[in-house]
Amino acid sequence: AVDRSVAVGAGSSATSQGVALGVNAVSELRGTALGFNTQANSDAIAIGTNATAGYFYKHDQGHSLLSATGIAIGANSLARLGVSLGNGAKSDAYGVSLGNDAYVKYNGVALGNYAKVYSSGGLALGTNAIAERNEGEIGYLPNTAAQPTTEKP
Repeated sequence: AVDRSVAVGAGSSATSQGVALGVNAVSELRGTALGFNTQANSDAIAIGTNATAGYFYKHDQGHSLLSATGIAIGANSLARLGVSLGNGAKSDAYGVSLGNDAYVKYNGVALGNYAKVYSSGGLALGTNAIAERNEGEIGYLPNTAAQPTTEKP
């Protein structure tokens, strides 16, 4: 631990007022990394086995690629300038993913297990929901001929 930092656990390291608790936990620039193989930098928070918040070289533990914050909570979760809550949840710049294996590409929201947002500014609500159209594009249009009528006789 360096520069008013705390590192507890075999192979853990912390710099610049960071906190790293757990085996191989890494924290930089006031990041908080809690758990086995967690990584956090630039005021980011990573909690859970293999959770990563911020940007890191995957094979050069402890050396930041660039400074970016985020919140990743859950085993194998990843947040780069976003928020990810759930096992395997992942979010990139300004995205929010809530649910196991939820994913957001950029500036979108995925709520639900396995919900995915592949478009900028997309919104996926519910289990297995997918948003793949960019803002301003027309989304899913059901076959209206197959729909039951709603008129009263």
